[in-house]
Amino acid sequence: MTIPLITVIIPTFRRPILLKRAISSVINQTFPDIKVHVYDNASNDGTAEVVKSFIQKDPRIQYCCHERNIGMIGNYQYSLAQVVTPYFCFLSDDDVVFPWYCEEVLKGFQQFPECGFSTGSAIAMTEKGKVIAAPIDLWGKAGCFLPKEGVLEMIGKYPIPTCILFHRKVIDETPIDSNNALMWDCDFLIRIAARFPIFISKRPCGIFLHHASSFSGHQELECWDESQRKMAERLECNPHLSLEVKKNALILLNLVSRKRNRALIHLSLFDKKFDNAYRYAKAFHKNHGLGIETALLLIASAICKWIPGTIYMLFLLRSLKKIKRRKNCFENYKKYRIYLNEIDYNDHSNI
Repeated sequence: MTIPLITVIIPTFRRPILLKRAISSVINQTFPDIKVHVYDNASNDGTAEVVKSFIQKDPRIQYCCHERNIGMIGNYQYSLAQVVTPYFCFLSDDDVVFPWYCEEVLKGFQQFPECGFSTGSAIAMTEKGKVIAAPIDLWGKAGCFLPKEGVLEMIGKYPIPTCILFHRKVIDETPIDSNNALMWDCDFLIRIAARFPIFISKRPCGIFLHHASSFSGHQELECWDESQRKMAERLECNPHLSLEVKKNALILLNLVSRKRNRALIHLSLFDKKFDNAYRYAKAFHKNHGLGIETALLLIASAICKWIPGTIYMLFLLRSLKKIKRRKNCFENYKKYRIYLNEIDYNDHSNI
């Protein structure tokens, strides 16, 4: 049997049906020299049976079930300690990769062996197949980005880990920050880009499933601010970045924080969580100062808090904005929705 080049790490917890789809997408890669490690965080459900049914047919799959739940970050850290292949990647149990994923991202390392990671484009999609993001589309170019250059390019348009292939050397050089579970991936990628070249391919290589029950989707604005603060502190202490790069990176981080906080206020308003919206608006004022945008957010949230019927006017304004919005720029990605269904992963003639 060929010695595997890539370890595919699949952390899982109580998603046996989705896990089946994730594993299927991996074992049907056009590049066969892989092994799949499933790390079960003590699901105590049908997960073991699902994985064992694959193991009986494919010796490349291995299964580890923890005796107790060691947490999301703990599971990631444990899995990284087991990697012995030259390359590895993470695949969440609810995501999928396309058959050409491994073959595509390996091209980056073939051209630039010194890279810390090589990535394809991951499509963020809802369970109903609605495309909501493709961050790699926002990058100015594809190809190799030298250390430090990649840091400034990625902030605010971070590659989604679903389609990233890492070189094993990053495990020792850039360990995961166990104290920042909310933004560990963004921090991890920034530190890799500060230390190594990175390679970007714009070819779609997988689907990141965006759903309401996700970990990040249930976090308060204060949690995001604290996580952002930790990431900024680590960036300021990074020995591989110049003062100029750090200064520009911190400006970009603040802009991303401003955009995210504004979105959280809007979401709270439309979910009719008016107390949260008003609290978030005051935090926005504290973090970003008093300007026209801050004043509008404070006024809108205050009015909705005291006169709840006002929210219907906001609904109307949002509807008018949607009517004027240009054609969905993700239209071309809709064809990839078939990979969210139970299909023959060897047949991608429609793509």
